[in-house]
Amino acid sequence: MSRARTDRIPVPVKCGADGCPRTLHWRGRVSRIEAVLNSWRVDIGWWDTPVQRDYYKTTLDNGGTLLLVHDHIAGAWFVRRIYD
Repeated sequence: MSRARTDRIPVPVKCGADGCPRTLHWRGRVSRIEAVLNSWRVDIGWWDTPVQRDYYKTTLDNGGTLLLVHDHIAGAWFVRRIYD
């Protein structure tokens, strides 16, 4: 089960040298990203409205699982989905 988030509030994320997320500040605490379970890139719409995003399904140090999105055009990170 998961819940999609429709708010577009950026979250601070720090990445490692490889560009993968390592920590995020969300819901009043800094969480360490234990693992990236899956990642993919969406780079479409160059002829109309471009979309350039990297998606990371991650597990956190508190046991939670999130889908993080790095929107390259907005220059920000977002929590897109919370997995139960």
